[in-house]
Parts: sequence; C-alpha cells; structure tokens
Amino acid sequence: MKLYTFIFLSLFPILLNAQQAIIPGTDGNGKYFFQVGNVYFQVNSKHGARIDSYTINDEQFLSLDTHVADMYGSTAWLSPQSLWGWPPQDQIDKNAYTGGISGDKVILTSAQATADGGNLKFVMRKTFSADLSDSSVSITYTIINKSSVAKSFAVWEIMRVPASGLSFFPLSGSITGDLNSFFLIQDGIAWWDYKTSETYKNKAFADGKSGWLAHINETRIIHIKKFPDSPSNFPSNKEMEIEFYAEPSRYYTEVEKHTDYKSIPVNDSASMQMKWYLRELPENIEVQEGNANIINYVNSIVNPINTSISTKHILGQTFNLYPNPSNGEVKIISLGKVGIVNFEVLNVLGSVVYSKKVISDEILDLHKLEKGVYFYRAYISDVKYTGKLILTK
Repeated sequence: MKLYTFIFLSLFPILLNAQQAIIPGTDGNGKYFFQVGNVYFQVNSKHGARIDSYTINDEQFLSLDTHVADMYGSTAWLSPQSLWGWPPQDQIDKNAYTGGISGDKVILTSAQATADGGNLKFVMRKTFSADLSDSSVSITYTIINKSSVAKSFAVWEIMRVPASGLSFFPLSGSITGDLNSFFLIQDGIAWWDYKTSETYKNKAFADGKSGWLAHINETRIIHIKKFPDSPSNFPSNKEMEIEFYAEPSRYYTEVEKHTDYKSIPVNDSASMQMKWYLRELPENIEVQEGNANIINYVNSIVNPINTSISTKHILGQTFNLYPNPSNGEVKIISLGKVGIVNFEVLNVLGSVVYSKKVISDEILDLHKLEKGVYFYRAYISDVKYTGKLILTK
C-alpha cells in the first residue's frame, strides 16, 4: 500500500467562505436541478420558471398541491399587486422561460409582460446557483423595466408550504393585517404558529430586520431565507417587506418577501438576492414559539463565525488529507484532540458518493470512485472542513 509524501493542507474550517459551486443538471425537458448533498432543488422553465421541488433526504418541503391551478411551489411576481390586480401575468407565472445552464448557473428569462394598464412593460429573469461549502441555493430575481419611461416597482418572492408549521423572523415595528393577533412577539422575534389561526383566511404584513425569515414544518424540517434587509416603503399598507397569506381551503400557506419600492430607469432593473438553506432541525431543539435555541440555530447558519483565521485560534487543530492528487488511497490526519471524524466525498453535482466515520491516520480506499475532481467534507466537533480532492487513477 503506497502513500506519497506530498501533503495537502485543507482550506481551514469551512474556509470556506470560499464558494464551492455545484454544476446544475437537467432532465432535457425544461427542468433544471441542483443536488447539494442531501438537498435537492428543481426549477421548471416550462411553467413560469417555478421552483417545483425542494427536498431534504427525499422529503418535500414545498406545497405541491394543485387543487387550485398554478398555486404551488415557489415563484416571483411584480410588486405591488395594485399594479396588476389578479391573476399574475401568464408570461411571468405560467409560460415558458428561455435560457438554461450557463456554467455553474441556471439563467431563465420570461417573455415581456405588462402591468399598470399596459403602461408598465417588464421582463423577469431568474438566476439559480448552489454552493456546497454551506449547502445553500442562491436565487436572484431581476425585473427589467422595458417601458419608455422610469417606473416604480419592487420584486416579490412567494413560497407556498403546506398549511401548517411555525414561521418566525426578526421584527422591526409592528405587524399589521388580519392575522396580526395570532403572532407572538418576544425578544424582537415575531412567531406565527399556523395552527392558532388555521380556520382563518387572512394576511399579515411586517417590516423585518437582520435579513432572514424562517419556517419549520410538521416534520421538523427548517427552511431559512437569507437576504439583504430592505425598507417597507410601499405607497399603501397592503405590502411590506415580510408577508404571510393563509387560506385553509387551499391547502397551503404563503411565506413572502418584498424588496424596497423604488423608481427604476428605462432598461434598468430591480433585483432580489436570496439564499436558501434547508436543514433537519437538531433533535434536542424543541419546536416552540419563543424558543431561543431555535434562534441560536438560525444565527449559526446565517451569521457563521468567520473561520478564515488560522485554525489554532479555534480548536488548536488542522485537518490534512494526502496524497492529493491521489491514485485512490488517501490518509486522514487531524492534528488535535479529536476522536471520530465524519468524512464525506461529493461529486461535482453535490451528491455524496462516499461516507464514513474515520479516525485520525486512517487510510481510506477510494478506488471505486471514477477518476476526476471531487469535493470533501469533514466534521470535527462543530467545525466543518471542506476542500477539493483529485483522483488520478
């Protein structure tokens, strides 16, 4: 068993603020997807570039119930709704978008649509990518003003989840709308437990802060949206930065986010940047309104400690993997007082192709993997190390 003397020092824990892009896939019939470890994300270009699958360990998070046509999955619209009333423009919400895979992104663009009695002409563009380093999906919604003069509008994301669960976010000010009495406000966080209002058809509006919004479903899957915080400056109180809609007869709840309302010059655009995280909530955290442990968990994801400093300042340890490039045999070295290391190898699509609990100095046999470029993840205590692994066999 031959080992080389070349040593590859991993990019220190999560280094990881360095992005590790995942290459998207396609079914060849208009659907594009990212496999980010155990998270699967899919968008359907033939149906309004709608996000129509979002799973963790094969469990669906979105509401895909079609009792009401087109009211499923996650999409984006022009805001405020007073510019177009109802229903949304077919070009934006139903019809096919053009585009496809561009490098490590999926970029899809709508046909031109109109609003405001035909005075506002616009195009929607959606850009999707995924990052293995923090197991996230990034989305940018861009609305381009194609009118002959400047127009004022915002971007609006609408996610539909099953009519259940717990939604929460950092609150600035108060909550308005008919659902406001069902919210618990505690330590600056607004909490809404759906079952307290399950017989109501109503909305709630609020100005958030800190740039995140989260929802936990009935099976303890938590989805976190991270975004730039924006002011609630709409001309009426029927839209604010954060919005919820509940109607039990339609089997879903809407969790929504608006950007700020502003004037957009001709051929310029308004954009919303979103980062989505999907996790299984740790078993030791109780799903309960006001639980500070839930907030601590969310903050650990949306505001991770900057780990680009030397690891000796964190745990007094480093993580080494060698040889790299390798002919199929690699050795794990973790310097420091650690026991078992959870080690994974992922392909460029983000799928886990090798997983094992290992100890320091253990030699791993990766000969069953094909020649090529891979990523690896190693978990030591609460620190994640990631890097690139090249197999040359």
